[in-house]
Amino acid sequence: MFENEELLESFNIPIIDKDRQYWLVRTDGGDLWEQFKVESFIGIGWNEFSDENEFAQIEKNKDLEWELKDKIRKEYKVDKPGLIINSIKRFVTQMKIGDIVMIPSDRSTIISFGEITSDLCLHELTEEDINEEKCDYVKRRNVKWIKDIYRDDLDPLLFKMFQAHHTIVNACNYADVIDRTLQNLYIKDGITHLKVDVKTQQKVGKNLFMLQKMFFDSELDVSNCVKMKINVQSPGFLEIITTHIWDIIKILLALNVVVGGGKAFGFEVPGLMSILEKIYEKKKESKKIKFEEEMEIYKEIKDIYGDDIKTLKIETSNIVLSEMIKINKSLNPEVSTDESNDDENNA
Repeated sequence: MFENEELLESFNIPIIDKDRQYWLVRTDGGDLWEQFKVESFIGIGWNEFSDENEFAQIEKNKDLEWELKDKIRKEYKVDKPGLIINSIKRFVTQMKIGDIVMIPSDRSTIISFGEITSDLCLHELTEEDINEEKCDYVKRRNVKWIKDIYRDDLDPLLFKMFQAHHTIVNACNYADVIDRTLQNLYIKDGITHLKVDVKTQQKVGKNLFMLQKMFFDSELDVSNCVKMKINVQSPGFLEIITTHIWDIIKILLALNVVVGGGKAFGFEVPGLMSILEKIYEKKKESKKIKFEEEMEIYKEIKDIYGDDIKTLKIETSNIVLSEMIKINKSLNPEVSTDESNDDENNA
């Protein structure tokens, strides 16, 4: 449990589900990358095999799996139908809403990262799909794209992932690397992570020593729970990890004083102004939602009581107004709004 949940909300720190999964989805040599991006989805082929229940059952029924392998072997003339089954099964039954997906462009020049936002969808192919030679995959999932990263800027630890040539690759072993690729500051499974990018090509040993001394030998008073991961290959990063979020806030504020929320001494840290801007936008959106909810309640009250609500001039909370609506409907379930107004006017 975090020491101060209000702190999390104020700093708008993302909290990542510890059960989130990660997937690499091929794009037919990059040919489908642009359509996946523009139309916000991912897909997989082998349209003749799109029964979600069938793939869910083969986990428990080996006979059904062998039957399915025979069908795929005959349909596609392949020697290893199990590879196709595994790819379809991952897409159909194992992917979940909230999972992170990565798709490569032509020659993997760009890797796009997105979040799955839907369950399995079976797309009905249109004449436009056929005439314009668009993606003909019927098995699809909607995706909200988050970030594009050039291959040369990727964490080197991700390169090994691309050596697997399956259509769908389970990338959960690279979860930590992907998380810090997408977020400089986040919380996962009760642990706070702050990534400081090392952007310089010059030696940074002395500067690293100065930063570490500032963290641990100064008056910041960080706990003994703070750990560091350092990768300073040109370029690299410094990752600060702790179970105490206040340690990260202290370090972040100190870095913004020294580095200025930008680049200095070869380091680049999340800017304090950008964090404050996120807080402002979040509060602005919250006020907008609250206003819209209040307007909806007012409209309901006005529909029931007509112009009488103006003359009564009763100041009351949204909760009370909501209860008035519920009580009125429960007492007069068969009475229309017009009849209710007529009864009140006659009284």
